[in-house]
Amino acid sequence: MAKATKVSRREFLVASAALAGASMLTLRHAVPALADTPTPQPTPDLEKLRGTTINYLGWEGYDYAGALKPLTETYDITVNSTYGGNNEEIFSKLKAGSAGQYDVISIYHGTIEALYVNNLIQPIDTERLTHWNDLYPAFRNQPWQVREGKVYSVPFTFGNTPCTYNPEFVPDGIESWNDLLKPEFKGKIVTLDVANQELMVAMLAVGIDINRFVTREELQQAKEWYLKLKPQLRAIVPSYGEMADVLARKEAWLTSGSWTAIIGWAREKGVELKYVIPKEGVAGWCDNYLIPVGANVDAAYAFINQMTSPEGARELAVYLGQGMTNSKVVPLLPPEMQAEFADMDAVLAKTPFPPDPPLEPEDPSIASNAEWLQTWEDIKIS
Repeated sequence: MAKATKVSRREFLVASAALAGASMLTLRHAVPALADTPTPQPTPDLEKLRGTTINYLGWEGYDYAGALKPLTETYDITVNSTYGGNNEEIFSKLKAGSAGQYDVISIYHGTIEALYVNNLIQPIDTERLTHWNDLYPAFRNQPWQVREGKVYSVPFTFGNTPCTYNPEFVPDGIESWNDLLKPEFKGKIVTLDVANQELMVAMLAVGIDINRFVTREELQQAKEWYLKLKPQLRAIVPSYGEMADVLARKEAWLTSGSWTAIIGWAREKGVELKYVIPKEGVAGWCDNYLIPVGANVDAAYAFINQMTSPEGARELAVYLGQGMTNSKVVPLLPPEMQAEFADMDAVLAKTPFPPDPPLEPEDPSIASNAEWLQTWEDIKIS
């Protein structure tokens, strides 16, 4: 059985990227898990791991027990999980930890550059990935996963971050991100304490293309827009779980950027929410598994292979309602979900995965990651 060191409840996914009119990946269908998840064929690596522990660091849910049953039940492997409330926290925990403390991590694609620059991750041998060739081609050669011809991450899920709202108070949702500035929404918006996600909402609202590095001038434009939004906010919360709670208590009516997972969490508390993609577009993201320096690589590959298998990925898709990178997952999904993910090529064509702000821009006109973070801090204290 998996055990977890809880940092915060249901804290998933921080996003960035942009697309206009993207297909949305809705959440949490009330469907059963696979009745019989195939047991992995015995292999020397798995036999070697029998009765041992795999140490996982990352987002809660990406270590979903239902997907890991073939390892935890058949091989008596324990998954010891440590969660981070955002990508920066996951990065900080890995950097502060000792070599070998974690065997596998999950993180957003925009954070991989920082992990690489700080020598915190090791190359992945795709020959040891049993489902590598089943990934959609778009997820096998992204600029953020390949360095000097070596692969450093295994993408496993992707989606986007729309505006989520309570139709009891906002019957028709919003058409534009700028609708959040309307007087009737004063004090009724909840947002996440994540610089990139929120500043990208602001950039979309003012017409900035975020599928590239943005300039300092554009960052300032985003700041000015967000300062207009700030009086509209009920709360800036540290996690998506807290966002769901604020909406479930009806303290807020809608969000800026969000994640569709909160729809399922609010439903569990008796509140129905909906989502909308404003006309300016939303943010796209892709989450990855990576192997830290010093990891037990046998443990890491066993974990990644199970979670990216068609059966393991199917369990994650049903549990989270997110798009999966394994092309063989869709036929295993319940019929209502198959319809959503049937034309994945079209979905991927509308879902770019832009880079995070550079740590040290070569062009002095480009805003650095530190400047994005400082801008967000300035907004919060203004």
